[in-house]
Amino acid sequence: MARGKSVSMTNDRRLVCDVIAIARQMPIAPIERTIELAELVHLKRMARPRISWPVLMMRAYAIVARDNPLLRRVYVGLPRQHYYEHPENVCVLTISREVDGREQLIFARFNQPENYSLAQLQEQFDNYRRLPARQIKHFRHQIRFSKMPWLVRRFGWSLLTRWMPASRAKLMGTFGMSLSGFRNTLGTWHLGPCTTTLGYDQFCIKGNARLTLTFDHRVLDGKPAVDVLESLRA
Repeated sequence: MARGKSVSMTNDRRLVCDVIAIARQMPIAPIERTIELAELVHLKRMARPRISWPVLMMRAYAIVARDNPLLRRVYVGLPRQHYYEHPENVCVLTISREVDGREQLIFARFNQPENYSLAQLQEQFDNYRRLPARQIKHFRHQIRFSKMPWLVRRFGWSLLTRWMPASRAKLMGTFGMSLSGFRNTLGTWHLGPCTTTLGYDQFCIKGNARLTLTFDHRVLDGKPAVDVLESLRA
């Protein structure tokens, strides 16, 4: 019988595993909603420059989070149970792009997206997808951190998640975003280190967009989470 072989884990997959390990410490709950966006689809087709769905969803959610402090809070267990509320939005968007000749997931950061125009956010998003990864400062930091030994990475994550909530918000985001719909499928469970993670459909079918919201139940309950999606629709 043929024997299998050991395959080394790449650095980027180690980083993804780190993020998943943080998310698994959170009591996460998901909700899903379909919203009608036919008018927006029509306007989007006419807009110049062209604006992508991730940018539209990001700015809309950032406006909701600006007005809802719950979405800028994170649970902190030590040295006592409390919430840390960040004064501004930081969105971390998961994108897939080529790094060192290989396709991998990387985390793009947008500071205060509600304060920028759609065109400005689209330009930043395009740069994140097209510029060499090592030209972007926080991409370089991610690549460098992913190469560090497991014990060093674990210590760094522990500092951020347990003792440095302000730095956690700045570096890991106050909310996350991830592609949810692809080839007529929908992912309904997004593991991430943020209190809320918005999953969005890449394509609106007949003007309908499918959205998912994964949230930390220690910060939000079901009714407030439903209200968040309603505010996002509005």
